[in-house]
Amino acid sequence: MLNSSKRLSGWDFPGASSSRPAILSLALLSAIGLSGCQKHGAAPEHAAQGDSGPGAKLDAEACVARATTVWTGARGAFTIAATTDGPDCRQAVATLVIRDPNGRPLTYAAYEAAAVLPLADKAAPAQMEAALLEWISAGGRTETTANLPEWKADAASPAAGDGEFPFLPEGDMDRATYDGWRAKAAPMFCYVQGMESERCWASADDDLILLGVRTFPG
Repeated sequence: MLNSSKRLSGWDFPGASSSRPAILSLALLSAIGLSGCQKHGAAPEHAAQGDSGPGAKLDAEACVARATTVWTGARGAFTIAATTDGPDCRQAVATLVIRDPNGRPLTYAAYEAAAVLPLADKAAPAQMEAALLEWISAGGRTETTANLPEWKADAASPAAGDGEFPFLPEGDMDRATYDGWRAKAAPMFCYVQGMESERCWASADDDLILLGVRTFPG
């Protein structure tokens, strides 16, 4: 299953291990249409001319969709963009990019759309476009790092409620660093990265910090 992500503020991905998503090359992002994506609803020239060949059928069923939103970070408005591209929505690849207020890309990720809960059951580009907006809008939540669950003294990791669904801090983040983020109440953005968890980022000055993974019932 395709599941790749990269933090662009440095080539080293903090806390990366074999169990975490592999780094996706910039060449692959270009191949799946991260830049210059065809917008949903723009009919290809040969399809408009009534071409009934295999190429026209592929274009008519292609799952090309895009959505953007704005997230208020520590120093202004960050842009979050999501796209899908594929021969149909069951086989589409979804990408997500976060850019700082100057347009600089800070992180990106690519997933099989069928393996991401908000996108998984969408059958048409119009449905996928609405799902992409929901995906990057975090369900309309406005969160800060103060929303992170408490890391209790006798617990191996932070957890909400009865501890059944823990928050998994990134890499070697220790309790003191984690508690420091909770105390800062910094802007936090979390997006669904599969069927059972969200990846959470914090805005710090002009950068993004990967906090970890928040699990939930799936």
